[in-house]
Amino acid sequence: DVLDLGEDARLQNGQLVLDGYRVWVKVVEVGPRVSRAMPVDAEDYRDIVRIVDREDPDREHGRGMLEGAGDGTCRIRLVDSTQPVAVGDRVYSAALDNALGPKLLYGEVESVQREPGAPHWDICVRPTQADETPSRVTVLTSELNPVRLANRPK
Repeated sequence: DVLDLGEDARLQNGQLVLDGYRVWVKVVEVGPRVSRAMPVDAEDYRDIVRIVDREDPDREHGRGMLEGAGDGTCRIRLVDSTQPVAVGDRVYSAALDNALGPKLLYGEVESVQREPGAPHWDICVRPTQADETPSRVTVLTSELNPVRLANRPK
């Protein structure tokens, strides 16, 4: 995917691009005026995620590594099999621990399996990204507040 923003808009590699509160793509290559982005289901896509109960959004069912599967789905690895993960649970970005605002949604758990004796779940996620390219997106940026920096003791 290509974004019509680049260095001129202060884009940086690794920034998430959102369609509302849904993670759509991640910036992977920034040019002067155009950037390349990777969809969440691409094979090389990775992010730290948290799994949240489908009925109780305050109840977390573990954290793991979301990996694009390249087939329209994602997998989550490294979630301990003692966690009560269930189909329909929501998957949110945990990279920022959601300390900066609303939860950033990746999708929902589509299936949960475990090989006998395996210490981790094999979790399949159905991304909630738009079927079509959104007409408007938001690029998640983090900037230090200059007022706060100016008031900091030296």
